[in-house]
Amino acid sequence: MRLLKTIVATSIFATCSSASQSQLCEYPIVIAELTTGIWAEEISWGIINDDGTQAVSALTGYEDNSYYTLELCLEQGCYTVWMVDSYGDGWQGAVLTIVDLFGNILCTGQVDPSPGYEASMTLALSDNCPIPGCTLFEAFNFNPDATEDDGSCIRQSDNVELFGYWTDESLPINGFGGAYSDVEGLEVNGVEYAVLGSTLGAHILDISSSGEALEVAFLEGAIGGSFVTHRDYHINENVLYAVCDQGASTLQIFDLSDLPNSVTTLYDDNEFSITSHN
Repeated sequence: MRLLKTIVATSIFATCSSASQSQLCEYPIVIAELTTGIWAEEISWGIINDDGTQAVSALTGYEDNSYYTLELCLEQGCYTVWMVDSYGDGWQGAVLTIVDLFGNILCTGQVDPSPGYEASMTLALSDNCPIPGCTLFEAFNFNPDATEDDGSCIRQSDNVELFGYWTDESLPINGFGGAYSDVEGLEVNGVEYAVLGSTLGAHILDISSSGEALEVAFLEGAIGGSFVTHRDYHINENVLYAVCDQGASTLQIFDLSDLPNSVTTLYDDNEFSITSHN
């Protein structure tokens, strides 16, 4: 069952400290909703005015897998919501959404794992606020409504072409909304392979045929599930080293020299490494 908690805004706006006093606010009230994942104690956020002054001071002290609401009494204007992760690996599934009293979403966002420390979003409480977004027409995430480029444009890198595609829709989805993490590659007996990490383990894919990616082996992790976000690899010749940063994990070492016929487990133990990632 999801834990429901309400943060009272007394320290920020005394005249709007509870739902019973909402009518005392001379400006339209907006509501901040925060749903946390894991490592919620690393989360903090706040709101600044367009002149850089604090409208809502830093808020922190959250618990894992919880839901928080906060009423905000803000004057009409243009605001920036800043979000920080103290560890630097993103908000681990947490999402901050600000809505009006009718439930309309005004902005929503989180700190992504890369670069992982901070992010921001615009809270527009005026018709004159700029609309940030990607203004590059040829980008994958071009936003035709954007009036101000925010540097978020994503485009295919120069001299790179899509080779093939592989996925497994049965894999558990983690807090970032995906199932995959690290990817490495190697060549065994003239055949190219990709090593793709997921929430359950390592998938060995034969990518030697143009436009195809065929799974030839699956190496189950010592731990697996929707809570896995970091699974990383290193390859030395035909030897694969595998680690995970969640749960009761281990250091795993595999011999891939007999692909695609078989994979030999050389080591699987937590004596030297339990949780780690690069």
